[in-house]
Amino acid sequence: MVITTKFDEVYKMIKEDALNNMGFGSGTSVLILAAPSCDGLCACRIFKSMLKVDGITHQILPVSCYEDLESADEKMIKNNEHLRSIIMINCGGGVDILETFNLEENAVVYIVDTHRPYHLANVLDEQKGVILDDGEDYEILQSLVNEDDDEGEGSMSSQSDAELDGVHSEMDRKKKRKRREAEAYEDRAGYYGCSASSIMYDLACKNRLDTLDDLLWFAIVGMSDQFVHERISRERYTKEIQKYNELVLSMHLSNDEGDARSHKGDRIEVKDEYRFMLYRHWNLYDAMYHSRYIACKLGIWKQNGRKRLEVLLARMGIPLDQSHQKYSAMREDIKDGLRGKLETFGGKEVGLEELCYPSFHK
Repeated sequence: MVITTKFDEVYKMIKEDALNNMGFGSGTSVLILAAPSCDGLCACRIFKSMLKVDGITHQILPVSCYEDLESADEKMIKNNEHLRSIIMINCGGGVDILETFNLEENAVVYIVDTHRPYHLANVLDEQKGVILDDGEDYEILQSLVNEDDDEGEGSMSSQSDAELDGVHSEMDRKKKRKRREAEAYEDRAGYYGCSASSIMYDLACKNRLDTLDDLLWFAIVGMSDQFVHERISRERYTKEIQKYNELVLSMHLSNDEGDARSHKGDRIEVKDEYRFMLYRHWNLYDAMYHSRYIACKLGIWKQNGRKRLEVLLARMGIPLDQSHQKYSAMREDIKDGLRGKLETFGGKEVGLEELCYPSFHK
């Protein structure tokens, strides 16, 4: 089953199942299976904060492969009468959960997975599997779920043989179309949807828990991780960044009205970022050299590509010894003028036209 709205009801079900189970033993009713990725960890941290506020005991288990899922099933799911909710973060969407897990009668699996496409068995399952989705492919998924094959059955007794043949032919065509749509969906190349941390933050917002410390920051980090690793397009990232920009501004307005946390150290600020690798913790030369974006534009893996990078730094007026200095130790005038020089010398002439992107800083 795929859910794109009513996230508050999903969390309410998890909460009620956990609270109702407390009187029947000391076993934990909530198990979180999280992929050890940046987005997965951020989403896990958001959900963990929500459970902590409501006093719900839980267990967290990292999973990175199918063997980890099988191990989790054997050790923590199979024959576990206390387990009511299994939360799968950035995992589970692409496997048949009914085949993977030996679920007890009252156990339900909730999937928050950025990987696409979903396994059709999870989409069609109406009892044991619940997918929290961003709704991007909702129409496609609904077309696979909704069965119109029974149309006209109620009046078949009064129809002639010719009319019945026409009805059966129409039903056959619909079945074939459904089959083609299902095969086309399953055959789609792997891609990424909304980040799991964004879905979890929406879950927190729906349950009015978004005021907890750092939840918005975790959602921003998880979403930014997708763009940095080129899992989502620039257009989608821009759309997401606009939403978070509004949230950050609204948070600042509420904090400025007297919240003690409004000092600068806890504030999230809108700020452009360079597409360099860890440049604040590294040196400028290596950060640019190991940037995938710059590597593709300059052909850095070739000897001439490395020379092009050094020529670019020279034209920008940055000495090589300064570019090899730790970024925090570089001359302030170089850091202050870096953005303008990159736009002047790294733009259309070199092809680095999207070297900066809107982001956040804390």
